[in-house]
Formats: sequence, C-alpha cells, structure tokens
Amino acid sequence: MREVNLKYQTAGEEYSLCGVCLQQPFILSEVQVKSLVNPAYVLFFSGQVLAELPKKIIQVEVCPMVPTQQIFYQELKASLHRNKDLKGSSLSKNTMSALMELRKLANHPLLMRRLYTNEKLKEMSKLMLREPTHYEANPILIEEDMGVMSDYELHHLCTLYPSVSHFRLEESAIMESGKFKALGRILPELKEQGLKVLLFSQFVMMLDIMEPYMKQCKHNYLRMDGSTSVGERGEIMDKFINDPDIFVFLLSTKACGLGINLTIANTVILYDIDYNPHNDKQAEDRCHRVGQTKDVTVIKLVSKGTVDESMLQRAQQKLHLEKQMTSDDHDGEAEKLNIADLLKEALEVS
Repeated sequence: MREVNLKYQTAGEEYSLCGVCLQQPFILSEVQVKSLVNPAYVLFFSGQVLAELPKKIIQVEVCPMVPTQQIFYQELKASLHRNKDLKGSSLSKNTMSALMELRKLANHPLLMRRLYTNEKLKEMSKLMLREPTHYEANPILIEEDMGVMSDYELHHLCTLYPSVSHFRLEESAIMESGKFKALGRILPELKEQGLKVLLFSQFVMMLDIMEPYMKQCKHNYLRMDGSTSVGERGEIMDKFINDPDIFVFLLSTKACGLGINLTIANTVILYDIDYNPHNDKQAEDRCHRVGQTKDVTVIKLVSKGTVDESMLQRAQQKLHLEKQMTSDDHDGEAEKLNIADLLKEALEVS
C-alpha cells in the first residue's frame, strides 16, 4: 500500500487529494481517472479562487521558406533518406540528431553550415595564423574546430578577427529565413499599436541571430537566457517593464519559461515549438497570468512543409488527450490508450 499526495490546479482554483491510499493491483477505469483529476469530484479544496483571466488567443502563422532555405531543407531530407541508420522505428542518437538538423533548418539556415564550404574553412584556417592569438596554432586543428561550427558562428568569428574579416556574410544573409520574413510583417504592426512583445526560442543561437536582425530593423530589444545571472534578470525585467521604448524581449523558452512575471506585455511569439507543449504554455503564461488586464495573443511560427508542422500536430494531440482526461465528453474515435497505466506511470506506482 502506498500513500500519495496529489495536487490539481486550474486557472482559477487549486485542489488537493491528500493521503489517498493505493493498493496493488492498481486498476482504475477511465471514469475513475477523470474523477481524480476533474475538480467536480475532488475531495478537498484549498487556496483562493483566482480572478478570471483574460482570453488567450492562439494564432498559427505558417511561414513559407525562402528559396535557398527550401533548397537546403530538401537536400537535407534527401540525405537523411539515404541514411540506413535512420530506417528503424526505434529512437536513437542518430534519429534525434537528424530531427534536430531539420528543426534548425526550419528555423534559419544560418544555424547549419552550408555557406562556409570546406574549401573556405581550409583557407580561413591558414589566414588565422596571422592573428597574435594563433601564431603557433596548428591550422589543421583550427580547421577541425571550424568544421563543427554553424554558418552564423563562423560569420561571428569573422567579425572578431581582421585576417578573415572579408569572409563575413552580407547583412542580407541574416534576413534569409521564412520566419524572419514573417516577423518583418508582424512586428511593425505590433509596434504601430504600441504593444510590447515576448519573443521565445528554444535555441540560444537563434537568439544570437535575432539580435542583429533587431538592430537592422531598428527594434529596441532586451535579451535574457540561461546565462543571465539572477541579479541581472531583475534589472533587465525592470527595464522592460518601465522603459516604454523597449519593444521586444528575446527569451529562451526553457530558461525563461518559469518564475517571471511580464504582464506588461500581452503578445507572445513562439519562434519554434517545444516537444512538450506544456513548456510552450509555461512560456505563454509569463504574461497570461494574474495581473494581466488585456487579452493575450500567442503567435506560433511554423515553417511550411517542415518538421514544424508535425510537431505542432503532435502538441495539439497531447493537449487534446489531456482535455479528454478532464472532461465528461468521450470521443469514441479517440486514441485507444490505457489511461490506468498512464496514471500509474505519473504516480510512479509500480
């Protein structure tokens, strides 16, 4: 027999099930599961009823890729199709790596290495020997280090060292992304309305690319990610809240999706989607929370014809399943899952 302490929280109320005793064999029907998680059947009530929150409006912005991005994406897909290690259905490091590459290209081509060819890297590695910090370096090792860098990292490297500065990318390369084209339409409209925007991404390097984009577009912005110290976080958030000239807040989804209150903004842009839809919901709730007085708009950017669309569909399915578990409605065509086993795993009951 095992005693557990369950808590369930909705937008307005918090409930708890304390001291529930479970005895093996642990078998629950779907109705019983719903009775555990549906507030209408919960045994104990605790906490205050929160004020009703404003609406949360979800918009999906489908972004056609730019031509070069489309070519790179199709080339990568063709390469992965030829990879025999990816033919199986089991999850492996190769599978996860391939999926990550597709996600990066769907976000921005500069997250991959396509423009800096091996020939360019060989030439750059020799020129780097002119730098005082690399007089005695081995050009072969320099080339190897460059080989694992993305186009944007190599571009940034070229801005730091005069000997390779002529290999810098044109400013137009920053703009060559379908999602950046979408931001080029969305952000000016929001700026015209005097709104503040929270712009989230899963990738810290994507935030790196967004910074020169913001400068080119003359959008005043701040940035916060996992490398931002606790002391700096408070100062940066205060500046975003109190400075009317700051338009965009660049944020890391995982590092900044919890524990911060930014109700001064009422627009959230999710540049990319998390595997776990609840991580995205946590990010959205940085401004859709107690204290918000306006309706909140969440804009999800999805690259057309890419893995983004599949991830969005999976996320919606997960949220739909969760809604089924807390609803009295039953869809006969719903996924045939063993809800009891699912709950046992959640409760860590063996």
